[in-house]
Parts: sequence; C-alpha cells; structure tokens
Amino acid sequence: MIGRWTALALEHGVDDVLFRFKLWFGKAFDLAKGIADFAGSTLARTKRAMVEQLTELLAATTTSC
Repeated sequence: MIGRWTALALEHGVDDVLFRFKLWFGKAFDLAKGIADFAGSTLARTKRAMVEQLTELLAATTTSC
C-alpha cells in the first residue's frame, strides 16, 4: 500500500521522479513473483538493468518534496 504522503506527492508533484520510483518498484515486485521461471542469465541481465535504472532514479533531482 502506498503511503499517504507518497500518494499526495504523486498526485500534486511537478516532476515524474516519484512516479518513476513507483513504476520501478512495480517491476521489481513483478520480477520477484516470477523469479523461479527465469534462467540465470535472464536474471543477471535484468538485475543489471534494474540497478542502472535505480541509480538514475536516485541521482535525479526532484522538486516534489
């Protein structure tokens, strides 16, 4: 469940960083749900991509908070 302050920021924010975090977490949880169905190479590639995306998100400047 998304927190009250996060929901407020998503609704009234002027940039998309919080929305991008929400999407990133959705991808992470979707990956976790199907982790047993992936080959090791697929998991490694997906992990690298997720880490790169998270690094970009953490470096992004936000004005929402």
